[in-house]
Amino acid sequence: MRNAISRSLAAALLVAGSGLAGCKVAEEDEVATETEQAGSKTVAAALAEDDNLGAARDALEQAGLLTLLDGVGSYTLLAPNDTAFEGLGPRSGKLMQEDQRPVLVAVLREHILPGHVTTAAIAEAIEQQGNSVKMTTVGGGQVSFAREGERITATGPSGNTVNLVGEGASAGNGALLTLDGVLMPAASAERSADQ
Repeated sequence: MRNAISRSLAAALLVAGSGLAGCKVAEEDEVATETEQAGSKTVAAALAEDDNLGAARDALEQAGLLTLLDGVGSYTLLAPNDTAFEGLGPRSGKLMQEDQRPVLVAVLREHILPGHVTTAAIAEAIEQQGNSVKMTTVGGGQVSFAREGERITATGPSGNTVNLVGEGASAGNGALLTLDGVLMPAASAERSADQ
């Protein structure tokens, strides 16, 4: 019964929350098949299994958002790899300080999308639209996906652009996609992190 409810919720979130304008939405049985293939592994568990995402895992834990990715709700995490966090330089360490927790939460919420979104679905939506597609993050910002040659890029609320790396991973409660950079929130939150 619980799996049936989870499948229905995942399908509903795909339809209502994905925001991939013009994208063919997967049928409920396709979502159910993906969910069954992913088993009972959660997005948080998939994150823990990837050795290149330790900094993202630590940041989500510090921000108190890891439990969201371990629950029954369906979410897609756009996880910056360790190199992406290193690219922030000293700002990365500063974001992990307790007094910067609100800024860290704001940054990480821009990396979480409602529903189960795959790289293939993003690529198909871009092809159908002919340019880019936008999604609203859990933080309320917009992430735009576009194709540049063979790469799929993601542009965050502050205008910085990063690349999707690899195919990602499916989980029973969503998906995990890897980024080679950190999407920053609107300028006001970013200024707080720099101070």
